[in-house]
Amino acid sequence: MSDDRAKREFVLPWLCAAAIVTILRLLHAADAGYDLTLQIQGGQNLLAGRGLTFYWPTSQNLADPATLEILNHYPIGYSVYTAALTGLGAGVGTIIKAAGAVATMFGWWGWARLAFLFMSDGRSRRLWRAVAFVVAVVSPVLFTPPWGGTEIVLWAAVPWVLLLITRAHDQPAQERPWSDLLAGALVGVCVVWRYASLFLPAYAVLAIAGQHQRSI
Repeated sequence: MSDDRAKREFVLPWLCAAAIVTILRLLHAADAGYDLTLQIQGGQNLLAGRGLTFYWPTSQNLADPATLEILNHYPIGYSVYTAALTGLGAGVGTIIKAAGAVATMFGWWGWARLAFLFMSDGRSRRLWRAVAFVVAVVSPVLFTPPWGGTEIVLWAAVPWVLLLITRAHDQPAQERPWSDLLAGALVGVCVVWRYASLFLPAYAVLAIAGQHQRSI
């Protein structure tokens, strides 16, 4: 069996299980949570011409109305995404579910491809093929991050960054910069969506430099 065919057969159960999780979550009500509520509000205010702001009580008198404050303790990614979809007529539920569905499928596709590198040697054994199938089905069902936050974007990007910045020593040199550039773009998207992603550029630079230590 060729490596490409083996990879497709390995990845398919992951994607099927992820699709089931995605469909079930799409059929239920979306939970914005605390963080997304403020970021969605920031996107709506941005679209309304009030800048990237949110309403917050600033007076000790509870009867006083909330005032607009700059939303600077969250990155701008989700708010800009909210403004774009709101401008197209999407509701809050659609905004949350669209991002969650795309991140879920994209993330499990990447994690499946990464897992194949560690499990491919055992595919010739029937027992280990069964174990790999169980892992593929159970993982999306039990470990898909909630959609009520931006951590799912970082989670979905991590395996792809690892796949892009690590490569075999016999990979043609002209192909390497493109994978590094794609990894950089993906890391950039993560950083503007979640501040916790700042560890990714530091790790990526060290990993790329370590693999290019013999090449300018």
